[in-house]
Amino acid sequence: MRATAINVSSKSRTAPVVHRVAWFHCPKCGTSFGTVVAHYANSWLPPDAHVPNCEEEACKFVSAVSFYRRWQSYFTARQFWNHGGVAGNIGGQEGLTQVDYNRWSGAFFGLFREPSARLFSSWSYFAKSRVSSTSYARRAKAGMTLQLQGGEHGLHCTVPSRFGLCHPPRPNLTLALSRLRGFAFVGLSDAYPLSVCPSSTSSSARLACLSSF
Repeated sequence: MRATAINVSSKSRTAPVVHRVAWFHCPKCGTSFGTVVAHYANSWLPPDAHVPNCEEEACKFVSAVSFYRRWQSYFTARQFWNHGGVAGNIGGQEGLTQVDYNRWSGAFFGLFREPSARLFSSWSYFAKSRVSSTSYARRAKAGMTLQLQGGEHGLHCTVPSRFGLCHPPRPNLTLALSRLRGFAFVGLSDAYPLSVCPSSTSSSARLACLSSF
């Protein structure tokens, strides 16, 4: 599925509509959402600009970095949250530290997923041939909460080859939920079209958006 840009201004304007954005990217919650985020960041981004699926397209870098390297001329140096301080790493999966939360509060965009569905998808993609689903679930549980509270990189307890780096603190659901106050957008990957097609637009525009999926 390729995400489409929605609710962005037309090029008939004299200047593009530009926003600062911080993509909070949980593993197995929809990499294609980065396309929506990028088009929100600059309304003049070409319609065919998209975060690639590197299983179907040739990528020199991971998908979000490949996208940024291709289209970086449309963005300013500090327009995106560069995860880990790495330029162009706009879709990294670092935990949300207090420093980054304070710096980007009000500009976060994130998709979340029903936890058991995310765990099963993650196990099927990363670990099915290496570890049982039960063992994996014990190791990878509470991943979204831990990433939100800033206690764990999203991939350390997700990818078996990184399990040696997986030393998560106790999940703090209260802190994780409080961080959502700094989000400009929260959606559900299980209800992707309804999440990204804004109800604030006209009924015909929303229908056109929904029909694109």
